[in-house]
Amino acid sequence: YNVDTDSIFFSGFSMGGFMSNKMAIKHADRIKAIASVSGTIGHFTAFEPTGSINTLHFHGTSDETIGYENADFFVYGMSASVGTGAEATVETWRNYNQCNPEPEIHIFEDTKNDGLTFEQYTYKNETTGKKTAFIKVNGGIHTWYDGYNNDIDYNTEIYKFFTGQENLPTSVTENIPTEFDVFPNPSNDIITITTNDNSEIVIVNAIGEEVKHINAVNGNTTIDISDIPNGMYFVVAPNRTTKLTIAR
Repeated sequence: YNVDTDSIFFSGFSMGGFMSNKMAIKHADRIKAIASVSGTIGHFTAFEPTGSINTLHFHGTSDETIGYENADFFVYGMSASVGTGAEATVETWRNYNQCNPEPEIHIFEDTKNDGLTFEQYTYKNETTGKKTAFIKVNGGIHTWYDGYNNDIDYNTEIYKFFTGQENLPTSVTENIPTEFDVFPNPSNDIITITTNDNSEIVIVNAIGEEVKHINAVNGNTTIDISDIPNGMYFVVAPNRTTKLTIAR
């Protein structure tokens, strides 16, 4: 099969998050990175990794199914810890990857009235290039958040992490132009990109292949996408990425 064996990733939600951590432990020598959402390192998996690996973790502080503090699993009015807590999971991988204990911190702009705030902590090993990242959802529950109703889109953040497109620390990015919008979305034939700077923008498919290159200008730029097949894509500008769905 035509598979790039140097670019194998695992991601999952809840039990899929536990699965992603287990695969990272059992097959770090074959996997480039994982992203676990609302799942941690399960007690059923001995932490004996086969190598260092990039890991990204998402967890809501008010998760009612897999508890934030101790991975308590709540069912039928009872609870039992089924794994390590969210922060303990991140620390376990950070320590194993020998990443700097001081993270780079990025605070996502609070633009949606969802009662949530999102913070990203990225720990790096400057020698090996390995990263352990954590997106903490203050007030978040056991769900997968999207960019339509929330300040961030999990699909986009996972794609950015897997492809090495870092969210820079807030103190560095606060003066970078942030206006960036794509509409209509979903779309069929024509989209408009709104930005407050002149940017080179690319549209890539779900496996990172470029399908269109755009030189966007300050204001609105109209793009014909009628030649792009249906599916999920990412519109990527410097320091900014958004998901685009093409449906006809």
